[in-house]
Amino acid sequence: MKCSHIMSEVNQRIDYLVKELEISRDYLLSIFLNHPVLISSDFKVFKTKMEMFKSIGFSSSSLLNDLWVFNHDYNLMKRRIDQAIACKFPIKTWMLRCEQHVFQIQIENWKDKVSILGENNTKATYFAQKLGVDVKVLEEANERDRILSVSLSKLEIMINFLLEQGFKGEDIVKNARILTFGFPTVKKRILELKALSDERISLYHIIKTPRKYGEYYRKRRDRSKYNLNAN
Repeated sequence: MKCSHIMSEVNQRIDYLVKELEISRDYLLSIFLNHPVLISSDFKVFKTKMEMFKSIGFSSSSLLNDLWVFNHDYNLMKRRIDQAIACKFPIKTWMLRCEQHVFQIQIENWKDKVSILGENNTKATYFAQKLGVDVKVLEEANERDRILSVSLSKLEIMINFLLEQGFKGEDIVKNARILTFGFPTVKKRILELKALSDERISLYHIIKTPRKYGEYYRKRRDRSKYNLNAN
């Protein structure tokens, strides 16, 4: 009698999984070995997780491709989902099971995107417009220097500073590698060169190696001293 009851529960679970994951019974049986959570976890808890996933739009195929998500704590995943919904973040299954600091980075990057770009803009179109260049020109610079892989907030800060310092958008894109540099380094170099003289600053020199930049700085400093003494 007990064995019959267990078999009934197993069959009930199998029927449920076949329906919810939209797969055949044979395929389901073939994946049990690699994903024992499908058959061994508390059925009530499992169904609660499935209902939660389906309620936020996870497709059967996305769940099937990441069955590991069912191994994770319901309450932790629920908190992440609530956090994502609060800022309209398009959450993925892997984000429910990743390390907390990784999840927070994803959330913060999304908030930056919405606050800077809006919900419908892209990095390329936004920064092309900001720099006054064609999108294709910016995309070519990205192919060369991978500037669009830099965080939004860093790009925004760096570009705003360079524009405020009088650099043209075309010059910035031509020397796009500067956008991948640390902001403190770029700021320090530009301001210390400006402090020497009113001579035009080329971004080409700002992105040199520390040794090459040091040589350039000393030459410019010496030239500035010579001009000052000559006057």
